[in-house]
Amino acid sequence: MGLYYSTDMVLRWYKADDSQLKQDRGRTQYTAISNDALVDLREHGITEDNVRQWLEENHVPPDGYTSPYDGTISDDALAEMTKSTADARAVTRAYSLLRDEGDDEQEKLYPLVLSNAIPALHEFRELFVPEETKEQHVWRLRNLCPDMPLGIAEYYGYKDEAISMLCGHFSRQSNYLAAGYVLSCIWADVEANVPDEVVKTAEFSSRAYKSEKRKQQGDNISVHIPWYDNFLGQHYAANALVKFAKDILNGLKYYRRKGVDGNHKIYTYPGAWREVISTYESANAGPRWETADEMLLNITSYPSKYMKLALDDYINLHMKDITYNYDSRGKKKRLMSPTLDAMLYAAIVNEQTNNVRYRKCLLCNRYFQLSNHVTRMYCDVHRGPNAKYYRKRIEEVKKQQAEEIVKMLMNQLGNKGAP
Repeated sequence: MGLYYSTDMVLRWYKADDSQLKQDRGRTQYTAISNDALVDLREHGITEDNVRQWLEENHVPPDGYTSPYDGTISDDALAEMTKSTADARAVTRAYSLLRDEGDDEQEKLYPLVLSNAIPALHEFRELFVPEETKEQHVWRLRNLCPDMPLGIAEYYGYKDEAISMLCGHFSRQSNYLAAGYVLSCIWADVEANVPDEVVKTAEFSSRAYKSEKRKQQGDNISVHIPWYDNFLGQHYAANALVKFAKDILNGLKYYRRKGVDGNHKIYTYPGAWREVISTYESANAGPRWETADEMLLNITSYPSKYMKLALDDYINLHMKDITYNYDSRGKKKRLMSPTLDAMLYAAIVNEQTNNVRYRKCLLCNRYFQLSNHVTRMYCDVHRGPNAKYYRKRIEEVKKQQAEEIVKMLMNQLGNKGAP
């Protein structure tokens, strides 16, 4: 009979800097953290105050603290932890949206339209190319490439970021992560350049209730359906993704003609970047695309597939420092982690393994965990008669838009088949 283990997640941290002593004397602390507590941090650690409160309630230091730890939480460590919880939240939401995707052949026949790939791209982008101002974009670029002159960074767009990576800069640890980075850059350009008329047609918003009585009932959040969640917006996005991918190829052709300081490797993918991958990473780097043209065609044809693979590599990258400790007598498997960030991703893996599912609320765009109510499309925040009205109206609009898209696709197929 097999031996079954229960898993404890344990944070290993250092309360005092007594490394010169022969005995530990309480220097090393081991704090068990439940999966529910980690999910609470991930889903509700929206602000720095939320994260600070969670750390104080669980009596653990933030990631990036300096030993000895006296209970003081620095602003820098708090800001970094707030960002890491937001990234883990984006991973969960992207996974949730990609979970029910069809097979590759279906995606090839109906590229992006009538699927969850477009909304997933919005969440997925946050991991590689965050939503940012122009100043924040310049600051991030110069962190990625410290030698880049300020004047050049100010004129860099997201398309140029993708081109730079394909030419050998901004190295990534695997081909799947590189594919995720390029997809994120393309989607960032799509969002930055979406026409106002598309947003006006595809976006849906209700009025916000401001009375105290409504707020007490939970109706203070207005309904908002972003343009990329509706079929008409997804049809625009599918065409725009192809267009911006072609723009990247045209940019690469320009640099190929220039030669970029005589670097002949620019003709291959991913240029000089291939040389910096370690032996282990080379063996596990995914497909070996020979050219950037081949890579872009592949990832834009099957975006859901490569987003899933990039998410897997992204999680593995964050969990690389986790170790396991087995206790056969107590039938325990202890997951030992030096950071809370790694434990957040371990909690995500635990949810995927146990088939825990999340769904986005139709009304307020928040995510909630499904139990037995798999078909439920709204959360408990909304009560009262207005919730029913908006649910019905949104479903009618989505149904009408779906019929228009299918009709348009059928007309396109009919025109192609005509003599």
